[in-house]
Amino acid sequence: MKTKLILSGALAFMTLAGCSPDKETTEEYSVKVTAGEGGSARATVDGAMATKAAAGTRVILEATEEEGFEFTGWTLTGATMVDDSANPASFTMPEGDVTVEAGFKALPAARYDITVTQAEGGTVEVSADGELVETAAAGTGITITAIPAEGYLFTGWNSEGVTFDDPTENPVTFTMPEGSVTIGALFTQRRYSITLGEVTNGTVAATVGGEPVSEAFAGTRITITAVAGDAYELVKWTLTGATPADETSPSTTFTMPVGDVTVAAEFRLIPQYNITVVQSIGGNLTASATTALPGTVISIAGGGRRELEIVVLA
Repeated sequence: MKTKLILSGALAFMTLAGCSPDKETTEEYSVKVTAGEGGSARATVDGAMATKAAAGTRVILEATEEEGFEFTGWTLTGATMVDDSANPASFTMPEGDVTVEAGFKALPAARYDITVTQAEGGTVEVSADGELVETAAAGTGITITAIPAEGYLFTGWNSEGVTFDDPTENPVTFTMPEGSVTIGALFTQRRYSITLGEVTNGTVAATVGGEPVSEAFAGTRITITAVAGDAYELVKWTLTGATPADETSPSTTFTMPVGDVTVAAEFRLIPQYNITVVQSIGGNLTASATTALPGTVISIAGGGRRELEIVVLA
């Protein structure tokens, strides 16, 4: 009886042990995903967000860019992938933890055209930070400078896409808008002054087409006329800023330069000659003048003879 009880206990123990179920567990490893500036990223397994996965599992990575940025690639620690620039991308989970970082970079700012319409009489320079530019990003400080050609003056700006508080300011600055800009400069031909200098013993005049002028465009042909006072004659023209065609002619011309001109002339007293009548015995000759300028006609009369005329020579 004792032996039988022992065997039964052993059988009962064996039966209970054989009926216990196996408890198999699958180990999972960490998947840590981060993203640099400019976007976000996540890992999924079978469409669900995943922060860990079992070895051999296919893990999907997806990166989302913020506005103004673009995705540059994945950096993995603990695992590898075929194409680290793909998005989405995937890798097979190893027997260990994995860290993933998504990289992004800022996109270049959109640049807009700055068009200059060139006009006769000058040029325009467009610059940003001291460098000549033809395009610029919105928000950039732009400086435009009008450079008049010789003989011209800047008078103002015309523009499309931007406005100026003072359209005659030069140079002028503005902030580049989100769009293209067209700039034009206005120039006008410059007039230069003609001043009649102080003269004595005569007068001078400057004319164009017979009309008196006090200013003229560069390149204009100016006529100058000198009128000497009584008993005076023109010696020469004395111009400042220009050269007469004939320095000693009472009427001559000059071409208006790129600059102001002063017109003056030098006059002198014309030499006069004495006329002396030498009387012969019993003579009674008289002359119509006792002094005369060269070229003057003098009459000689008396003594019962016919009147004579003589010309005073210089």
